[in-house]
Amino acid sequence: IANTEPWVVLYHTGYWRLNRKTYKVGDFSNRDIHISKTAESTEQTSWNNTRVNAYLNNEGRPKDWVHNTLEPSIEQCLTVLF
Repeated sequence: IANTEPWVVLYHTGYWRLNRKTYKVGDFSNRDIHISKTAESTEQTSWNNTRVNAYLNNEGRPKDWVHNTLEPSIEQCLTVLF
């Protein structure tokens, strides 16, 4: 490798993983409470940012918070790191 400047950083918004049951600290008896395998992910337990944003909008959170606040903050963090 002759040079590593400039960095090429690829960014994908990713997915949100949801538990199938309500999380309880210290309860390891029910594996459905804990996220364990990607293969077990379904449309119900893996959401993209658009779906999370819609959910938060419906819950009365600041409108489009995921798109207007979270995503730009993540991108800003990446520019500081790289």
